[in-house]
Formats: sequence, C-alpha cells, structure tokens
Amino acid sequence: MNHVTKKYPEYNYTYLSRLIFCLMTFLVSDLTIYAQSALLDSATLAAQPIFLSIRQALKDPEKVYRLSLDGLAVDLDLPAELEIEKFKNLQELRISGKCFKGDSLPECITKLPSLQILALSYTSFNFLPSSIGKLQKLEKLYIRGCLYALPEQIGQLKNLSSIHILESGIAVLPESIGNLKKLKSILLYYTPISNLPASIGRLDDLRILWLCGTKLTSIPIEIGSLKKLEKLKIESNYSLKTIPSEIFKLASLKKLEINENDKVMQFPSDFSGLINLEHLEICWSNIKTIPSMTGMKNLKYLKIAGNPNMLELPTSLNDLSSLEELVITDSRIESLPVNIKRLQKLSKVTIKNMENFNWESSMNSLSGCNIKVLNISENEFVVFPKSLGKMKMLEKFTYNSQLNSTAIEKFNWEESIKILAKIKTLKVIDLSKNKMRELTASIALFKKIDSLHIGNNNITDLKKLFFILNKIDLGYLSLQNSSIREIPVEIGELKLLKGIDLSGNLIDSIPDHIEQLKYLTSLNLSGQSDLIHDSPHDIQCLRYISPSLYKLTNLRWLNLSKNFCLKETKEEIRKKLPAECILEYDH
Repeated sequence: MNHVTKKYPEYNYTYLSRLIFCLMTFLVSDLTIYAQSALLDSATLAAQPIFLSIRQALKDPEKVYRLSLDGLAVDLDLPAELEIEKFKNLQELRISGKCFKGDSLPECITKLPSLQILALSYTSFNFLPSSIGKLQKLEKLYIRGCLYALPEQIGQLKNLSSIHILESGIAVLPESIGNLKKLKSILLYYTPISNLPASIGRLDDLRILWLCGTKLTSIPIEIGSLKKLEKLKIESNYSLKTIPSEIFKLASLKKLEINENDKVMQFPSDFSGLINLEHLEICWSNIKTIPSMTGMKNLKYLKIAGNPNMLELPTSLNDLSSLEELVITDSRIESLPVNIKRLQKLSKVTIKNMENFNWESSMNSLSGCNIKVLNISENEFVVFPKSLGKMKMLEKFTYNSQLNSTAIEKFNWEESIKILAKIKTLKVIDLSKNKMRELTASIALFKKIDSLHIGNNNITDLKKLFFILNKIDLGYLSLQNSSIREIPVEIGELKLLKGIDLSGNLIDSIPDHIEQLKYLTSLNLSGQSDLIHDSPHDIQCLRYISPSLYKLTNLRWLNLSKNFCLKETKEEIRKKLPAECILEYDH
C-alpha cells in the first residue's frame, strides 16, 4: 500500500471508480458515435426512402440516409443552412434549383460526416467552398447546369471515385485532380473545359473517361499513363485538332468512341496496341483512312459512319478474327473487302445510306461469312442485289427505305422478294417504312415466316393481303401505323398466327372472326399516340370489343392503350380475359 492509500484509505477506491466510470463513458460515447456514422452499403442505401422535405426528415434525422431538396418544393419556412447539420447519417444529398441563398455551396454541407453522394443540378451555385475537402467519405460528385470553377481542395477527397460534370460553366480542372487515387470515372459532357491538366496521368485507377462537347484543342500525352482505362469517349469536340498516339497504346481499353470531332484530319499510323479493344466507333470525322487494325484480335463491334473523305476500308479489317458486328452508314466507301469472308464470327451487318456502294460485289463477299442479321435500310435500289440470295445462314433481314415517290415507282418488289425467298433460313423480314401500296404475291414463295413487319406502309387492301398471307405459315404480323380503318373478316384465315400488331391505326372494332386465331398469344390494339389530347368524340379509335376476343384462350398479352372511346374499365375487361393474360390499358 502506497503513502496515498495509507493517508487517505478511501481515495484508492474513489479514484479507481471514477477512472473506470470515465473510461466506460468514453467507450460508450465512442461506440455511439461509431454506430451513428456506420455507412450503409450501396444496395442497402438504394433501398432507403428518399426524403423530399426537411420538415419530414427532421422528425427523426438519425434515420435519414437520402435527402433530395428541390428549389420548387423545399420548406421555405425552415432555414436549410441551419438544419442540414443534424443529418449525421446522411449519405446521399441531391440539390436542385434555388434551395439555398448565395452563389456557393453552404459550408454546413461540408460538415456532413457520412456524405458519400453529392449531386448538384441547376442550382444557383457558382462555386464550391474550399472546405469541400472535409467530405472525406465523399465517393460521387455530380454537377449539372451549375458552377464555374472547382477549388484545388477537390484533390483532398481521397475516396472520390466518380466525378461527372454536365452542362456546366467549368472551364478548368484543377491540377490537384491528379491526387484522387481512387477516381474511377470522369465524365465531362458539354462543359467549356479547354485544357486537361497533365496530372490526369496520375489517376492510376481510372476506368472511364468521357470528353464530350468540350473546348479542348488537344489531349495531354499523359493520358497514355492510364493503364487501367477501359472506356474512352471523345465526342463533339469541335476545337480538337489531334488525337495523341498514346491513346492507341492503352492495352486495357475495351471501348473507344471517337465521333464528331470534325477538325481531326488523321489518326496515328497504328491501332495495333489496342489489344483488348472490343468496341470501336469512328464516326462523322474528316479522316481519310483508318490505320492498321492487325493487332486488335478481341474487337467484336466496329462502327464507321459519316466520314466523307473515306473511300475504302483498310485491308486489315480481314484480320479482325473476333468481329461479330459491323456497322457502316452514311459513307462513300465503295465496297467491302473481298477477304471479309475470313471473318467467320461476323454475324450482324448494317450498311445504311451509302452513296456509291458496290452491292453485288459486297453481298457476294458477305455470303462467305455466317451472317444472321442484315440491315440495308435507307439505300436506293431498283431491285435488291442478286448476290443477296446467296446468304445461306441469314435469319433476319431489314430494309426500311427513305425513298421518294419517283424512286418507289421504279422499285421492283416482285423480283426483290423472289431474291429474298432464295434464303431458306430467313425467319424475320422487316419491310416497314417503304410506302409500299401492296405486298407482292411472291411473298408466298416463303413457306414459313416467323415474323413479318410491313407497318408504316400504304397497304390498304387487307383482304388481298390476308389472302396472300394465308398461304404462309406465319407466326407474327406487324401492321402498325398504316392508317387502317377496318379489319376484314379474312383475318380469321390466318389460323397459325401467334401475334399481331395493329397499333397506331384507326380501327373502331374487331371482327368476330378473330376468335378463329386459336394460337394467338399477343395482340396490340393500342391507338394513335398523337390523338391523346383530342376529344374522344372527334377521334377514330377502338369503340367496341367483340365478345369473340375473350374466346382467345391462349392470349397472354393484350394492349388496348390510347383507346379513349372504350367505355369498359380495365377491371371489367380484365375479368373476361384468360387469367394469365397481361392487359395494358390506360383508360
């Protein structure tokens, strides 16, 4: 026993008890603080309710994790600047409109200890305070339609993973952005940024970079240091003059889009460094040639569109052994390379609105591939190329023209359908939007068609149409937006039909003979959307549902939307349909 205990025997007990009490108080307090600041994971956070009113949120502020303040709906009698600090567990804050006074984000928001997501949309803020760096748990910063500058303290947000800036006045990114080592996504979309800091090359974990609608004249070569970059979009930068060669050495890049940069006249000489690229778009530029793509063994999707100075595709296209889809539109390219037949994984091709394209040669080359889907819309033909009939694996064919009336008169539908009929594997035929007056009888050369789309045409004689189609094993028929006013009883002859789309027409009734379509599972009778504001007495739409429709026992989907003349309620119709049928009806 020490001298203190000898002199004051009660001291030892009192001192120790007080010490223990203090320690316990500290621990409990610390645990309470920890419990209050424990962050919800992203899935749990997404499931939490979003409070739209400060008044409501203040009833139990510790249970508020998501708060959205709209300048048009905020509680004006509650000073948001004073109340916001009470939300210690707030992880997501969205501010739009003029919720706060002043041209800077209030300091009180930078004191929210749990804030992970901050979204500012069309606010009155021109600046962020220097104290923004205190939001050490902030992971996502979204800025739209506000701010003119970002402070250097933005570089103190060590947990920031995403920064998206859309339609703002921000012209410069601070050099400190290079300190954001956890940053994975930068989206710059229609904001007047004219220069990217070289420090962007220090973002070791960056995966996504969008540079769209900026005033950039160049891109720093340090972009080549982004070893983990997977998606890069460079689009609508009308002051941009060059694309640095370092971009084409980014081995981790999987998706690259270089579109609408009209002052870019050429690319570096070699794309082969993009060894893991899967998706490439080069559209609406003034380049003349595409560099060698020999090393791009993983490329699956290639789109080339609107490049008026490009007259041919590179021969290295034949080396893209993994290519699955090729899109070429609005171009002066004259033909596909002969050896494209080497691309045995190529299964989907779109060639639209071509000026001087050699169709016979190109279709002949494609016939050596395993093409299953082909779209040759918006091209002017007199007749489809004969070599089209050589495609032995084609399953879906689309031709939606933009022909004028003179060209339509010259188009030979009879011969064109005969060419298509040589393709025995064809299952889906889309000939909509062709101003076609009638479907040629040669369609009967197809013994079976899974799906036929002939809507948005001028076909008016449905009796003749159904007589022709009765000779085919037809699964689905689309006649949408065809100004049809009456469905003839001959519809009952299409006994094998499983689905029919009659939406957007002027039909006021359905004939009783529809009950003969015993296999029908899908029926779309929705009205015209552009009549939605007209008086029901003035518009032509479905007014009567035949009892025969309710005899379709296999019906699984019925769309009666935008039929404002029907008097029956949704519940009344629903009771008469098969229990498994889904009804869409907005009356």
